[in-house]
Amino acid sequence: MSLYLYCDGNEINTKVIGDIEFCIGDVFVVTKGFDGSLFLFSGNAYEQFEAMLATVPKKKPDKRMLIRFFIASATDISIDEMNHLNIPQSLLKFAHIEEAAVIEGNGDFAQIWSEKDWREGLSMKDMEILKKRLK
Repeated sequence: MSLYLYCDGNEINTKVIGDIEFCIGDVFVVTKGFDGSLFLFSGNAYEQFEAMLATVPKKKPDKRMLIRFFIASATDISIDEMNHLNIPQSLLKFAHIEEAAVIEGNGDFAQIWSEKDWREGLSMKDMEILKKRLK
């Protein structure tokens, strides 16, 4: 399936990685994500994510900041008849998406990356460091 991000009249070529089902009219929530990515949730998955955030103790400023990071940028989007995901310019700018993007399935949500950041994030050196940390 061809899917294009869309911003200010400009199409951004997109690669879809993993088993992600998109249908015209589907409604999603897009928000800032970690490591310069965007998170893309189905409506139900976002409700679960928001419910999880509601359980985070709010006594510490850094935890409140984390909650605001996600909630404040959350935006409803849908796929139009031309297979466009109309993502706000502010979120595209946050994720450094200008020409090409990658949508990568990640369990019950997807991440949207600039293609450049996605390629750099796949470095085997970084994977080896992560592997050692997880042992």
